[in-house]
Amino acid sequence: MSFKTVLVLSIILGVMACKTNQKNLENVESVSESTTICPEDGNCTFEIFNNSSLEIKKDGIDALYPEVKEGDHKVLKFEYKRTQDPRIADDGYREVIYLEISSNTKNLHLEDQDLKQAKVFFGRLCFCGDQAGYFPVEKGRLKVSTNKDKTVSYSLDFEISKVPQKIKSFSITK
Repeated sequence: MSFKTVLVLSIILGVMACKTNQKNLENVESVSESTTICPEDGNCTFEIFNNSSLEIKKDGIDALYPEVKEGDHKVLKFEYKRTQDPRIADDGYREVIYLEISSNTKNLHLEDQDLKQAKVFFGRLCFCGDQAGYFPVEKGRLKVSTNKDKTVSYSLDFEISKVPQKIKSFSITK
């Protein structure tokens, strides 16, 4: 194969890859209205992945991790990122909550073991040994409610017994 052929194929593959990412970005909504109090030492974000599904997978050492894929549900992601000190190596710290609900959910109330229905998972991502990873949320309360004006409120209060956590709840209105 000539250099020109390899170059042209590389450009075509690059353009196709960009096109795929653009389609996925169209299905993501970032929500800035929040009644959640984010810790002062970081930033919090909330995203809704429409037409998606949440798959919980295991890696090579049987650790759980979530993967958002195309599907017919909504995946909600709340994330807290602590501000890093650039002078400290491996100072990164994040907490992430993922959950999946039906696309047409107007009102929902799940507690404790029923949270499995929504695949509620908490991630503690840091350089903190065996106190990092993704864990199913088994104790808490998830509420989704739609008001007459079509605004939707999402709230989750939860506890994880396996690892320390900074975020114990979030409440978002969209």
